[in-house]
Amino acid sequence: MLNKLIAEGQISLGMTAASKDEVLSAASELLTKNPEAGQIGAEKIHGLLASREGLGSTGIGDGIAIPHATDDRLEDFHFAIITIPDGVDFDSIDRKPVQVVFAMVGPSTKRSIHVRILAALSRLSKKKGFMKSLVSASTAQEVTALFLGAEEPEAPEPHMVEKSLFFALVQESAYLEPLLEVLASVTDVGITVLEGHGAGRYLHAMPLFSVFWTDNDRKEDIKLVLAVIDKHTGNDIIRRISSTVADPAKDSGLLVALQDLSLVSGCLEL
Repeated sequence: MLNKLIAEGQISLGMTAASKDEVLSAASELLTKNPEAGQIGAEKIHGLLASREGLGSTGIGDGIAIPHATDDRLEDFHFAIITIPDGVDFDSIDRKPVQVVFAMVGPSTKRSIHVRILAALSRLSKKKGFMKSLVSASTAQEVTALFLGAEEPEAPEPHMVEKSLFFALVQESAYLEPLLEVLASVTDVGITVLEGHGAGRYLHAMPLFSVFWTDNDRKEDIKLVLAVIDKHTGNDIIRRISSTVADPAKDSGLLVALQDLSLVSGCLEL
């Protein structure tokens, strides 16, 4: 997916920047090198990216920022890469300077693709040695080769209409973010997260059961993750969870399950 977005003319390496706004301006100029984005103009794109930053920094930590925005005049997604070896303050969540910026604009009507691209970037940036190699790259060709060698192959296009219900019970909070990244990279449908508590929280307060429920170390907080997926992607999702999140068969704090759906009725805005 990412390889299809990368254009060597929209890569800037070894930039020196004094501020976040300077980086956003440079990213806007790079993005407009694509003819479609060029029709919107660098000034407009800069405003869109800056408005998104006003909602909260896209500096996700570990020296990475992913400024992104949407515009209804666009039909496709456009991508720019900037490296800043000396770093720049980006108001990142971990307060560390940003060395790599992935900037993106695209249509608001393709939200699922937007989410999949962001998830793929986040996952790729966590690969060991990838960011260090990217920062040290000296040519656009090195960057494209780096992405080509590091990105996982996309899941095959679905050919079946059968659906399954995926659900996961998450007790360990550290599992939630990578689990959502796996789901976003495989399925383009809505994902729902519900906050909940174990029944013990309530049983403890009920006179009939309180005497039996005295274990204060029980993990009562839990999150329920739900997604309706194409049936053929189920095994791939479980495989990815086991290899990148946690192995449900061995690690405590995560339970996953798939249920084939034979009858579905209703509609939700996801």
